[in-house]
Amino acid sequence: TLSAICGYQGKEGAGCSPMRGQNNVQGACDMAALPNVFPGYQAVTDEEKRKFFEEFWGVELSGKVGLTTVEAAYAVDEGKVKAYYIMGENPVISEANANHVMHALEKLEFVVVQDIVPTPTMEFADIVLPAAAMLENEGSLTNTERRVQWSFQAANPPGEARPDWWIVSEIGKAVGFNRDGSKGFIYNDAADVLREINACTPQYRGITPERLKANLAGIHWPCPSPDHPGTRVLYKERFLTPDGKAHLAAVPEYKGPVELPDEEYPFLLTTHRYVGMYHTLTMTARSEALVKRWPEPLAEIHPEDAAKLGIKTGDWIKIETRRGVYPIRAKVTRAVKKGVVSVPWHWGANVLTNDALDPFAKIPETKACACRVIKISEEEAKKLMEKLPPIVPRIEVVKG
Repeated sequence: TLSAICGYQGKEGAGCSPMRGQNNVQGACDMAALPNVFPGYQAVTDEEKRKFFEEFWGVELSGKVGLTTVEAAYAVDEGKVKAYYIMGENPVISEANANHVMHALEKLEFVVVQDIVPTPTMEFADIVLPAAAMLENEGSLTNTERRVQWSFQAANPPGEARPDWWIVSEIGKAVGFNRDGSKGFIYNDAADVLREINACTPQYRGITPERLKANLAGIHWPCPSPDHPGTRVLYKERFLTPDGKAHLAAVPEYKGPVELPDEEYPFLLTTHRYVGMYHTLTMTARSEALVKRWPEPLAEIHPEDAAKLGIKTGDWIKIETRRGVYPIRAKVTRAVKKGVVSVPWHWGANVLTNDALDPFAKIPETKACACRVIKISEEEAKKLMEKLPPIVPRIEVVKG
């Protein structure tokens, strides 16, 4: 909204660019890894769009909006969800209220995990499908500026690891989707997948495999035809509204976090990231150089709060919320405000966070909940850590 008011939209080097948590998040959303849209953000509730995809894929499709990951975990409690197929995701560490996530995983009748290395989530799997890493396969990637590029294979995958598209294709054929074209799962290579995307996603219509392989810098969507150069800057002439103008909506009332500090839990807990540690540590915790630089998480607490609790930098503390307990060393710093405790979440701090959802965006409140802080001994900290899932688990996978 502020960007539009200031006139920063539609200009080179301006606009807004969200910093994504992982690579290709933009591409995954473009391809409908969301519960409310088909590829290209075409709403599942739109009867015309739904009819197109029913004919395109040769199946009957629901017009109901699906579940977010948080909603799915609670649907497991109700018996509405029986199985999970988890690809390249580590919800035991990444999801809010992780204790409830683990409860849901234990309750499921069947769990498949497809990943490149063992993760805490993999410990709940009935079947593990070994996937190839990024440089062990090829395909298109889309970054946060809508730039679509072709990623070329640089090495062969180890052992039985296979590209994600190949694994999904084989499963699709095994369950009966063995027809040619868009109505089946018969793909010869990653380029075939992009060709199907070209046929059903207006923004990607002209971003063909041939063009991407010949243009290493990539092409920005929307690109509606093979002779279109792509769109580096959006909204140069107009916004996607009937009158072409940005429509600003007033918010009648600010709504704060669902859970605020009180007498029982007097601090506000938030989480942050370390620049050298990536997401759930699936890869970075296996790097000796990165682990040496960022060996452990530290809970940041204001000097005045620390003094009241008798806490010094390096002391062990436990942070408690209404959902869980987390042991961690303290770092006394003015980088946080009084009354606030901030914890890097990579090591499993989401056992503490709140999974209450924003009613519109459906985003969980991982950045704000009430907590209390208690100084503990190293011995007690070790006992509490034994109850947390290991970040780099040792898992024996049985072939069969």
